[in-house]
Amino acid sequence: MMVRTGTVILLALVYCGLASALEPNEILIIANKDRTESGRIARYYCSKRGVPDKNILALPLGTNLNDAISRDNYEKQLAEPIRKRLLAPDLLGTIRCLLTTYGVPIKVGGQGPLRNQQDKLMELKRLVEQ
Repeated sequence: MMVRTGTVILLALVYCGLASALEPNEILIIANKDRTESGRIARYYCSKRGVPDKNILALPLGTNLNDAISRDNYEKQLAEPIRKRLLAPDLLGTIRCLLTTYGVPIKVGGQGPLRNQQDKLMELKRLVEQ
């Protein structure tokens, strides 16, 4: 009985350790390179939370403040550069959290129909028009 209780306690402690809070080096901050405020917020967060400066990814997202971004622009301007940065040797496997700052869109537009669906839609449209 004592061994079983000890095992349960040990497993609980291991689990709690795995579910612990984020470490500063596990955060990647996404900032808008074209908005000074965005970079300032990112640097301020780094200084207060101990996040390394190398964990700031400043992307050229334009000066207009839009909450939303089209799916195509999201892929080109946000997703692809973030993927590349996450796969860089100095960060590979360390980032557990992406943090966006002021000036980075937070809504992504819907995805259009897939290619094979687009072909089917065009075919149906032709049938309806006949």
